Amino acid sequence: MTRDDVLLSDFAKAGERLAEALSQPETDVLRDACIQRFEFCFELAWKSVQAVGRAYGQECCPLAWRSGSQTLRERLDETR
Repeated sequence: MTRDDVLLSDFAKAGERLAEALSQPETDVLRDACIQRFEFCFELAWKSVQAVGRAYGQECCPLAWRSGSQTLRERLDETR
């Protein structure tokens, strides 16, 4: 299994764990846990997009060390 395959598998598992948490009765602790799981899923999604892009010979972000949330925040600021 390649590194990219592991990344995509981890992303799928993280999504399942987020869905599992979201199906529980609401509490403050659960809300915090769901936020953490969402952030984890978001970062894995970003890394997965980069991995798939690299597989197709594309560089998704010239500064690949940036996190997805940093890049998204900068792009949103540019459109304002």
